[in-house]
Amino acid sequence: MDEGKAAIEADFVGTHTGEFAGIQPTGRSVRVPYSAVYDLRGDKISGLRIYFPMSLLVEQLTGCASAPAFQVRACSRPDQGGTASGHVEQCCLI
Repeated sequence: MDEGKAAIEADFVGTHTGEFAGIQPTGRSVRVPYSAVYDLRGDKISGLRIYFPMSLLVEQLTGCASAPAFQVRACSRPDQGGTASGHVEQCCLI
């Protein structure tokens, strides 16, 4: 990674207990790989980008393998102090 950046790869694991993207709760378990890239400023996180295969998540929630093939990029907005606030600023299809 470049200086001022850090990255991880991990699996998101959970149970669908609330409405998500218009899909009512199913109680299904999900496991979806994701990558996160952190922008660092000193010892603080100043930005965050998360990438994951949305079609895999939708497939696991609905049981439908014909989910659209796209990914979601979620970016957090740094707060006034230069740290990531955790607020999702945008959610765009890529």
